[in-house]
Amino acid sequence: GVPAPADEDDTGPLPAGRAAQPRLIDSTLASTVLRADTPLPAAGRVQDEGEAAWHRTRRTTMLLVWGTALGVVLLVTGITLGLATLRRAEVERRFNAAAAGVALASPQGYRAAVGDYREILRREPDNTRAASHLALAVTLLAMTYGEGADSATQAQVQRAWFAETMKLRRKPDARSPEVLAARTLAALLQGERTEAERLVQQASSAHPRSASVLYAAGLTRWSLGDTEGAVSALKAALADAPDLIGPRLALAALDLERGAVADAAAASGDVLKQHPDHGGALLGRALAAIDEGRGAEVLDDVKARLAQAALPPDGAAAVAGPGGERLAPVGLEAWRQLVLGQCQLQRGAAAEAQAALEAATSGSPSDARFLLRLVRARLAQGRITEARAAFAAVTPLVGVAHPAVALSHAQLGRAQGFDAEAERQLEAAPRSPERDFALGRARLALGKPGPALEALKAAQATRAADPQLKVYVLVAQQLVAGSRPDATAVGELKRLATGAGAGLAHWALGRIFLAAGDASQARAWLAAAGGDHYESARAAVTLAAILRDKREPGAAQDVLEKTLERGGEYVPGRAALGRLYELLFRNLEARVALTRALGLEGAPPRGPRGYRPDPDDYVALALANARLGFLADAEGALQRANDAKAAGPRLLRAQALLEALRGEAATAQKALAKVKDPDVPLRVDLGAVSRVAGDAKVAEAAYTAALREDPEHVEALLGLGQLHLLMRDRSTQAIATFTRALAAYEKRPYLGKAKHAAIQVGLGRAYLLAGPQRNPERARAALEGAVADAPGDPDAHLHLGRYRLGEGDLERAAASAARALALDPGLADAHFVLAEAVVKSDPRRARAAYTEYLRLARDGPHAAAARQALERLK
Repeated sequence: GVPAPADEDDTGPLPAGRAAQPRLIDSTLASTVLRADTPLPAAGRVQDEGEAAWHRTRRTTMLLVWGTALGVVLLVTGITLGLATLRRAEVERRFNAAAAGVALASPQGYRAAVGDYREILRREPDNTRAASHLALAVTLLAMTYGEGADSATQAQVQRAWFAETMKLRRKPDARSPEVLAARTLAALLQGERTEAERLVQQASSAHPRSASVLYAAGLTRWSLGDTEGAVSALKAALADAPDLIGPRLALAALDLERGAVADAAAASGDVLKQHPDHGGALLGRALAAIDEGRGAEVLDDVKARLAQAALPPDGAAAVAGPGGERLAPVGLEAWRQLVLGQCQLQRGAAAEAQAALEAATSGSPSDARFLLRLVRARLAQGRITEARAAFAAVTPLVGVAHPAVALSHAQLGRAQGFDAEAERQLEAAPRSPERDFALGRARLALGKPGPALEALKAAQATRAADPQLKVYVLVAQQLVAGSRPDATAVGELKRLATGAGAGLAHWALGRIFLAAGDASQARAWLAAAGGDHYESARAAVTLAAILRDKREPGAAQDVLEKTLERGGEYVPGRAALGRLYELLFRNLEARVALTRALGLEGAPPRGPRGYRPDPDDYVALALANARLGFLADAEGALQRANDAKAAGPRLLRAQALLEALRGEAATAQKALAKVKDPDVPLRVDLGAVSRVAGDAKVAEAAYTAALREDPEHVEALLGLGQLHLLMRDRSTQAIATFTRALAAYEKRPYLGKAKHAAIQVGLGRAYLLAGPQRNPERARAALEGAVADAPGDPDAHLHLGRYRLGEGDLERAAASAARALALDPGLADAHFVLAEAVVKSDPRRARAAYTEYLRLARDGPHAAAARQALERLK
């Protein structure tokens, strides 16, 4: 703001009104500047050129910066677009590869497709197309091979369904055919057939020509029992997409079910021409061979090529863990184990078949087709319990009305002994070789060899190579002829009986010789007929009947017990064992076995279902119940026996026992005494009735007569010893009789521990009687031995408690009495022993026990003592 001093060239002061300004250039310079053609001085020119250069540099720099930025943007954009293009190309490549894997329909193809779809979703989490295709792939893998049929599969379908639901909120449109098909298959896997049918209708309405929807519709129609509808839908799927192998394999499976084995084998063979290692086609070809009876011929293929195709994704052994432990097979490997078991059965290798079928059962997928095959295999083994378990898993998936399920149900009924009902069901079933084979077996069991041969020949038209079917045809032909055993047929059966597991041929020979009246040869062949085959249980029952007639009840019992332990659902076998138990006076076991066989264990009882009872079943049950004191049950069994037209001395015995226990012993005694030619069991029952009637003389005579015929009859000795316990001055005879009974039991241990315990109870009581041989120490040993033999026998605990009470061991006496009452609260004497043991230590408990004794036995032998004790305790 301070003006610069005036130069020496100033001409004077500034005009008024103007502020003094600093002089920048002189007048000469100013005039020069005002002249455009006059050049600048050198210094100014340099300064301006520098500034211009700076501006030029600045512009260049800016242009370079903006150009670089633009280039970077263009480069990034180009790279981004290029990557996006590559990614889309990769996604499409994976879609195409996955579609090819699904079309291939092998385990490896489905797994590869699942991997591709999951990779797409990893790159594009919102890709609903990939989600729906993934859901379809996992459900097809589960549905076709049983692999991955778990909660993860259901969750994948739910995620795809939800993803499409979210998409439809923004853009209303029909659901994709893939997700609808996947949802349908997921419902089938859970046995929700009604929901699957609803979804199929929805999908078919929205996508009538979709191969995925038609494929799912075909599987749904099959699960609903509509075989023709299933075939139509699957053929329509192939018309829309001829390259799909899944529907072709499904049609081959339907051909097998209908008995068109040659068509099924041809369909599998066509697939193998294009894809030689296709696991599903290899499986189909093996199943066709089995249904033709040629399982042994394809065994090597099952062990090699099918095993390779069934390897899990990591390529490790299918059923071996890291430490060599056996693991449950999964997917196609479970199928392979099932096929392997069936092949081994047709080869006759029972042990190998059992090992394979056990593995298949442990890895059983939720697949009705698999389970129905498993039922058939288990029935061919004669393992009815396992067959029933597999069948129980089928019905929630497809229902009992399904033709294939109905066929299996009839076969299972026949295996359980329900032959008449099985024949009726099989006659109403659609014709197929499997149906004809089962019908022939049922008719043969019913004693109809002519109709049986007709059905078996019909089955043999397509199963000529089946060795099991051949055995049945030979048996039926021989029984139709009705003459002595044909040498040619016998020779052929003997040839079939030389291999491992040839029990079926042994049964056939036994059946033929038994029909010819040669019990000795029949026994020999039936004894060799054990093992895994259709007739193992029937062979055992027939052999047991022969042994019983030969007075070998122990051997007969052993045969039946082992058979029922192995396959306990054969009802005639259980009934036969119950009748045998009654014959041996094993009354409790007889009651249990017969009650179960006759369907009387429920409340109310349901009665026999399919089993046609022998009238003697009811008679034996009445006898067992009467001896055990179950009078109402005995009366009910007698009524059923009368309804079944039972007759003979055994019925009379049962009626007499019941009358005696109801207080009419004298009448019963007279009725039994009138029976002509009484056998040993009847004499034993006469002795028991007479004992109840108080007629010791007649009872002793009956027991003595029984022992003359069979000196080691344990029940007669036991009854006679118990009679001696009731008679004065018979302690010596009682001890001697029970000692004989123990010695006889040692030769007949099949009578069971309970019988041994009853003898020891009698011996212990005998040693406590007054007399020269009284020996409390031996009594204790015998009674404790009885409790050890039969810890569930209340009488053994009661008498041990009595002994301990007499010895003054009150605490242990109370414990024994309490245990007896826990087993049988209605045992009156146990209440009295308990009261006597605790009367000093626990008067309140003693009062309750005395009172209960009087309620149960108002006029019992201890009634007076109980009343006196209650008076003292007031």
